[in-house]
Amino acid sequence: MKRRAFFQEQGQSTRREVGAVTKVQSVGGRVQKISAADDSQEVSFYLAGEKVNDTHIENLSAIGNVIWLNLANTKITDDGLKHLAGMKLKKLHLEKTQIGDEGLAHLKDQVELEYLNLYGTKVTDKGLVHLHGLKKLKRLYVWQSQVTPEGMKKLEKMVEGLQVVGECKLPVIKKEEKKKDAKKKDAKKKKAQKGKDKKSEPKKDKKEPVKADAKPAQKSDEKSESKPAKKPAAEEKE
Repeated sequence: MKRRAFFQEQGQSTRREVGAVTKVQSVGGRVQKISAADDSQEVSFYLAGEKVNDTHIENLSAIGNVIWLNLANTKITDDGLKHLAGMKLKKLHLEKTQIGDEGLAHLKDQVELEYLNLYGTKVTDKGLVHLHGLKKLKRLYVWQSQVTPEGMKKLEKMVEGLQVVGECKLPVIKKEEKKKDAKKKDAKKKKAQKGKDKKSEPKKDKKEPVKADAKPAQKSDEKSESKPAKKPAAEEKE
């Protein structure tokens, strides 16, 4: 009788899991193994988007070994997160949803959670109180939410090793500083152009030294030409 009851229970749980997987897939979600090394699975509604609401996650706990859950960009509400009870999640995406402080109250028992994304939600500092007991939480994203820097620091003190990532504010650059930067860039460009121009100039040919002219003819030849010819002997007698 016990064996029969066991197999009946196994059959029922299998049917529940198959039904839950079918429901996920019916709206464009997916269920897949994370690694071939174990049976851990991921459920993702990322591509399903706004078609997903609370009814589509009612039976998620029936799917075995789900440790990653992606509900980003869906219409999940605070009340819908109660359906995650009993799951041992390590990673949870809730970014760009309508989740607020009341929704986080349903996560206080997710003690295995290591990653939580609350970007673009309605969560405030009050809601972070529900995360104080999640001692394995390592990364929390709260940018474009209602969480303040003070609330971020407080949570980091409560959970050792946690990094809370908020909105990154870039420093404001004044107009004068912009002009100075522009002038520096122009000066650098001019220097670089001068260097290119110098490299492109043809090399000047080296002038060969002028060779000295040949020495003038010997003076003895000039003297021999300048001497008058001797008179003939007949003219001398006369």
